[in-house]
Parts: sequence; structure tokens; C-alpha cells
Amino acid sequence: MTEHEHGKEALIFWALFGIAALTAAIMGYMGIELASYIVLVMAIILTIRFLYKLAHRVFTVDLLMAIVGYVGFYTGIPFEVGIIYILYSIAETSEVFVESLAVRRIKNLRGLLPSRVLIRSNGRLVEKPLEEIRRGDVVAVRRGDVVPVDGVLLNDAVLDTRYVTGEHEPRFARAGETVDSGSINVSESMVFVRALREPGSSLLAILVKTAEEVLERKTRIQRLLERMAPWYTAFILAIFALLYLQTGPYRSLAVLLAGCPSAFIIASSFTTVYTIATLTSRSIVVRGGTVLEALHKCRVLVLDKTGTVTLGELRVRNVEPINGFEPNMVLKYACAAAKASRHPVARALARHCAGAPSEAREYPGRGVVAKVDGKTVAIGSKEFILEIAGENPHALSCEGSRSVYVAVDGRLAGVVCLEEELAGRAREVIDELRSMGIHIVLASGDRKEAVEQVARRLGITEYYYEMKPEDKLKLVQKLREKHQTPVAMVGDGINDVEALAGADIGIAVGDIDVVIGVADAVLQNGIEDLPTLFKAGRRHAASLKAAFTTAALVKMVAISGGLTGLFPLWLVAGLGDDGSTILSIVSATPILRRLGRKRRAMTEDDVKRG
Repeated sequence: MTEHEHGKEALIFWALFGIAALTAAIMGYMGIELASYIVLVMAIILTIRFLYKLAHRVFTVDLLMAIVGYVGFYTGIPFEVGIIYILYSIAETSEVFVESLAVRRIKNLRGLLPSRVLIRSNGRLVEKPLEEIRRGDVVAVRRGDVVPVDGVLLNDAVLDTRYVTGEHEPRFARAGETVDSGSINVSESMVFVRALREPGSSLLAILVKTAEEVLERKTRIQRLLERMAPWYTAFILAIFALLYLQTGPYRSLAVLLAGCPSAFIIASSFTTVYTIATLTSRSIVVRGGTVLEALHKCRVLVLDKTGTVTLGELRVRNVEPINGFEPNMVLKYACAAAKASRHPVARALARHCAGAPSEAREYPGRGVVAKVDGKTVAIGSKEFILEIAGENPHALSCEGSRSVYVAVDGRLAGVVCLEEELAGRAREVIDELRSMGIHIVLASGDRKEAVEQVARRLGITEYYYEMKPEDKLKLVQKLREKHQTPVAMVGDGINDVEALAGADIGIAVGDIDVVIGVADAVLQNGIEDLPTLFKAGRRHAASLKAAFTTAALVKMVAISGGLTGLFPLWLVAGLGDDGSTILSIVSATPILRRLGRKRRAMTEDDVKRG
């Protein structure tokens, strides 16, 4: 049976269980004797379910809930037990629904891999299923398609490596160079790749497989109540057995009736749903209570660079002229020539002027030569300008920024320095997170100089560069072991999928469906909502603590009253279960509401700041 089918069966089970509980409650209220037998059957079903789960090494609170049913049958209180079972079925249904979402997240990853590819065979192109590619086959990759296997280029190509490195800047690659699966062909023509590995061993397939494995492990993480279940059950049963011997069966039943864990279950579900709903209203999506629990404990945050803390766009920082040229003239020539290129750096540069070249020729991955106002203007890499001007621009430096070298009529004219534009409030967000005791780490597939510059601007002291997807996953695991704390990862690209899945809390920004599907939380407004997300995790933990403490105190009062004979059993059941549930929710609500008031105040301050 697949995980999806298992989830559907669990939802159906709890729906039927809830209907049966509602029926028992109604019949019990009307005094119909059949209600007690319905409760008995439901208790037997829970016992069977508990034993099945125990055989698979999962201890649940089903045993205690089953005992409540047996006690209800024995004492003739099917109405009270029916209400308890209704609440229990609602709580379990919500958790199954969250787990089924996690299963669908795993299935969505498969969409990254093409199902059919083109193979060159005997001078013809033949379409075959991906899994039939063998080492040595020549794969044809059309413009805009993803390279499906790791291999060697048979012709020159311009490749977008955003899936591999997360950087959107195309890379020029010559015939004979190796290429990773997941690279996108953005050349003008078809690219041919000789497969070095079979599809299942290529980078993209390994990325998907690794992400699936870590996601499956995460879906099996037990929530707080399941971790509490063994010792809580043992404690209640031990107290019941001891008091049974001392006070007899009737009074000792107070322990089982008031000790029913439904107050903890409902309080936990309430605080989780309340927190998630509050965050959703602010365009922050969180998938389940285990995510909120991990946020409360998290003390390390790994940030991707491009598209996460930066906008993935470049702006001109400064212009360094040489050989008598003026800065504004260098910029004018450079941005006009840049309009002849589709390269991201050229597009960013082209926004700074209205002029355009009268004619131009682009050398993909290297530069452009264009006619601007009767001048021959060349822009591009240091090596390209050296070929054009014959003058080494070693004296010109952008100190880590993107560099566009410029030559006019064969003479070196200067360099235009571009830097990445930071996401809104990025520095303030990181300062606020740091004040909350969270250690910030920057991890990127970009080159060393670019990462260093962004880290310096953001005040981040620990940063990593030129990282492939598997490197980011290893970094998350290393940080978890080093700091002994849950680790959160924030990313926006396909190259972040492994790390997002492997982190204790994967947080997505951007709008790529696969990335959003894998993540545990989604920030639709970008990283500026990160502090709110972490504060919500801490508020959730504080509200749970208040709710559980209140429920425990009320249960102790109910048990004490039942054992001393001050309370009848119906009052013990009502106060120890429904009463403790209501009071625990009441105690948790003010803490959760403060999160809402805090957010509104911040919004007003932001408006005042303009």
C-alpha cells in the first residue's frame, strides 16, 4: 500500500470513528442503552489499533483512550465518553491530513525529471524513455530543456545552472567540458551531450532521491503527544492500580476518568491551528505542529543568497574609468552595447541608459561588440577585452562585485562594477534574528567574491560559496551536529531542495512549485517575515506549556475530589476532561493573541517610517 493510500484510509477511519462517537453521545444523552455497547466496540477497536501500532514500534495514546471507553461502559457514562471520542477523532483527523500533505510533497519532486529524451542514433534523433539512456549514448537537448544526465558536451553551449548552483547567470561552456544534469540549455541551438552516467546516478536524480529520503524521515517524526504517550500512560495506569488496591474500583476510576489525555490533545490541536491560522493570515504558511515545535528549539539558520537575501538582480555600484575616459561616458557606451545581449548582467546594465547600438554581435558567455554613436564598443570579461584592446585591465578592480570591462575603438576605457540588490529589510531582519539568539549562516553556489561581499554587507561572519546541492545538505547536517540544535534552511531554488528537505525546518521563499512543495514553511512576502515565524514558534511553545500546566492542575483537583468522595464520578469526568480542556484553551489564548497584537504594532511603525 502506498503512503497516499494509507493516508486516505486513516482519514476514512477517523471520519467513521467520529460519526460513531457522535452517535454514542446522542444516544447516551437520550438514555438509550445501545450507546454503552457502541462505546465498548470503539474501545476494542482502539485497543486493536494500539497493538498494531505497537507491533510497528509506535506507542500511541490509543491505549488510554481505549481504557476510557472500557471505564465508560463499566460505569454507564456513554455520553461523556462519546464527547471525548469526538474530540479525539477531530485531533487525529487534523494530524493525518497534515501527514498526507507531506506525502504529496514527496511525489511532486518527480516532476523535476523529464520522462522522455532525444537520443542521437545512426544520424537520426530517436525519442526514448529517460530510464533507457545508457552510458555513452548521445543525448540531444533542445533550447530551454534540462540536461537529463551528467555528461560531456560535444559542442559549445551556454548553460543556465540555476538548478545546480542557484545562480541565474548563464555560463559559456566549450565542447569537451563536463556538464551536470539539471543544467538548462539556453544556447541558440540544440546541444549534444555524451552520457557519462546512467540517469539514476546523475546529479539531478540523486538530488531528487536524497530529498525524497529525508522527507520520508521527516514525515515519521513523532509529534509531542506521541512522545509523551508511553510515560503518561504508564504513570496513569500505575496510579490507578495502586489506588484500586487501596480505595476499591469505584473511587480509583477517578484517575482514569480525569486522567484521559483528550484535554492535552485538544489543547495541542487548538494552539497549533490557532498559530497556523494567524500566520496564514499574514501570508506565512506552516505545515503542522512539529514545525512549530522545531522553530521553538532552533538556534541556527542557513540562508541561501541569490533570490533569498538578494533579489537576484544587479545594480551599478560605481564606474572606474581609465585612459582619460569620463565615468558617465564609460557607462553610456557600456549600457548601450549591453542592449544587444540577453545575459542577466547585460540586462541589468542596459537599464541605465536610453541609447542603443546601431549594430552588434554577441559572443555568448564572453561579451559583445557593438557600434554606439559611431564608436566600436566592446564589453565583457577581462579575457575578452584583453583580446579586443590588447591591454590587460589588471589595474581595474571591483572588489568582489560583478565586473563589466569596456573598450572603445580598441582602447581600454574602464570597468563598470555591479552589485546584487539586497532583499527589502534584509539587514534589519538578520539583526533582529541575531538578537533572538539565532546564529546566521550564508550558503551559496555563487563565486567566493560575490558571497563575501553580500556577507559583509549583511554582517554575517560564517559563509560558504561555490556549493552544490549536496554540499548544502551536508552543511545542514554538520551544523546540526556542531550546535546540537534544530537547523532551519531558507531557500528559493531547485538547488536548495535537498537542504530544505534535510533541514529540521525547510523555509521556502519565491514561487517555484517544487521548492514550495518540499518546504515545511513558506514565506510569501520573502525573508522579512522570518522574525515573525520564529516568534510564532516560541509563542506556540509558551501557549502549550500554559495549556498543559492548566490541564494538569485541573485534573489533579478532579482526581483529588474523586478519591476523597467530594466529587461524584460524573463531575470528575466533566471537570477532569471537558473542564480541563476548556480552561487549558483559555490559558493558552492570551499568549497566542499577543503575537497578533505585536504584528499590528510593527505594521503601524513600518507605515510611519514610510
